[in-house]
Amino acid sequence: MKLNTNELSVLGYLLRHLLTFGSEIDKKQIEYLGILNYKYGLTPELLHSDNLNNLDKVRSFIKEMTTETREELLGIIAEMIIVREKPDDNQLDLSMKFITLLKGNQVAVIIDKGETLSGMEGNKMFAWKNEEIMNKAGINTWKNTNFYPENGMIGEIVDSFPNPIFGFTIFVLLVNDVYYVPMNERGIKIL
Repeated sequence: MKLNTNELSVLGYLLRHLLTFGSEIDKKQIEYLGILNYKYGLTPELLHSDNLNNLDKVRSFIKEMTTETREELLGIIAEMIIVREKPDDNQLDLSMKFITLLKGNQVAVIIDKGETLSGMEGNKMFAWKNEEIMNKAGINTWKNTNFYPENGMIGEIVDSFPNPIFGFTIFVLLVNDVYYVPMNERGIKIL
C-alpha cells in the first residue's frame, strides 16, 4: 500500500510523539522504523518534520483518509508497541489514544477519578445508547478484575447523556477497550 504525503505526515507525527513520550526509544523500534522507511518511504526527515504541529491538523488529515489507510496506520501503531522488548506504560497509554484518534472517535482523559459514577450499572433511568454499555458500566463488572478508574487513564467516549437530576452531562469512556466508565463531565478532559 502506498501512502500519500499527508498520510505519511500523520504517521510521522504519531510515531514521533509515541517514541518521544515516556522512556527512550527501544532498539527493536529503531529497526522497525527502518522497515517503515523501506516499505512506505517514511524517511527520518518526514518523521521529524514540523509541517504537522498540532492535533487539529492531524484530525483533519485523518478525516480525509480511507478506511483502508486508517487500518494500515492502526496496524503500524500497534506493531510499534509490540516490537518493544519491554512494554512501556506511557507508550501503551499514548498508543491507545492514537488508535482511538485513528478510529475517528473522541477521546478523553480522566482528570478527577472522584467524579467516577461507579454505581450507575444497570440504571434504566438514564438514556443509555444500548444495554451492553448500561449493564457493564460500573463497579460490579470492574471488581471481577480489580479494576478501578485512575487519573490519567484515557478512553474513547462511547456514550453521553444528561443527568436530569443534577444537571450535568455524563460521559461513558471505554478504557483499555474493556471497561465502560461513566464519568461526571467535571472529571474528564476531552482531547
